[in-house]
Order: sequence, then C-alpha cells, then structure tokens
Amino acid sequence: MTLFYNPDEPGFTSKFRSLTPTSGFCIFADISGSTEMKSQGLGRWAPAIYNTLSNVRSSLPRGPLKIVGDEIMYYLSDASLLGHGTALTVFAALASAAHEDEPYYRELRIGVAYCTDAYELSFVPNVDDVYGKDIDLTSRLVSVAGAREIVMNEGFVTRVRADYALASNKELFPEVPRIWGPWPQVLKGIAGYTTLYKLAAP
Repeated sequence: MTLFYNPDEPGFTSKFRSLTPTSGFCIFADISGSTEMKSQGLGRWAPAIYNTLSNVRSSLPRGPLKIVGDEIMYYLSDASLLGHGTALTVFAALASAAHEDEPYYRELRIGVAYCTDAYELSFVPNVDDVYGKDIDLTSRLVSVAGAREIVMNEGFVTRVRADYALASNKELFPEVPRIWGPWPQVLKGIAGYTTLYKLAAP
C-alpha cells in the first residue's frame, strides 16, 4: 500500500518510520522524437502515441504506474511479479517493444533498473507512487539511451543473466547475449560512476 505523506494524520510518524524499501523493477519508456512529431498535426501524432504506449502496456504483466507526457513509468515489485514473470521475461518484453518495426508505432528509448532504494510513498492523496534514489537513477538511464535502445543498471542485468543461465529455452531470448557492457557512466545527481549496460538498436 502506498503511504500518503500527511504529517497531520494521527499515527503518521509511526507509519512513516516503519516504511521500508520495496524492491523491484523500475521502467521508463520514452517516445523518441515525440516533440518533433507533434508538428505533423493531432490526427497523426495522437494515434501514434496511443499505439506505442498500448504496445508497451500489453507487453508487461502489470499496468503502468503513471504516464507523464510521452513517457510511461512502471514499477514491478518483486512481490507483484511472483508467478507472473521474471527479470528475463521483463527484459524480453522490453526488447520486443524497443525493437518493434511496425510503422504505426513510434520509436522508444527505455531505461530499466532493479531497485533496492524505492519507497511506496505519495505526496498526493489516493494516488499510488514510488520515490527513491533508484527511481531517479532509472530516469537518468533514459537520458543516455538512443532510439530503440534499452539502458540498464547492473542489478537488473545480473538478474536477467541468472535467469537466462537457468533457462532451457535460450533460443527464445536471443537478445540476452547481445547485452553490451559494463559501461561506466557519470549520471547527473549521482555520485561517482554508475555501471550501466545496453541493448543496442537492431
């Protein structure tokens, strides 16, 4: 349950102090070139955005947490994925969405991280949300991704590769051996180098 930050609520201090991180997968998928696209007129860009975001939604086991402009955010907690997917299946779904070549979709750039510093906390009543250092990290990953690319943190890639090593149907996941890295990068607001990995555009 998302905790609404309301210091005036009786017992809030106790609830706030007992709040612990919710580990899981944070995903940001951003439509590449969406501002430029809008010069083509509403009748062209609105269906393209709808088709693209619908394609992402249909690929993942849970609905989005929020949509901000032309960017869609997911948070798939470990608990919510039990019996519904793994890091490997999430990666495969994102690779399919990123590499989609359908002319009715727009190109995506995707950032995904396995998060251990993320809290189910909202500053708006009755709205689910997640805040934390790893959420900010994931948003930074999108900024270094190109069109049709996925940029990932080390925690996510470690889990993908562990699942892949155990899979008996590796032929269904041809993108895993194509993950490139480690790729140390300095990201805005994050101290030191962050070890990143990339699945390049096909």
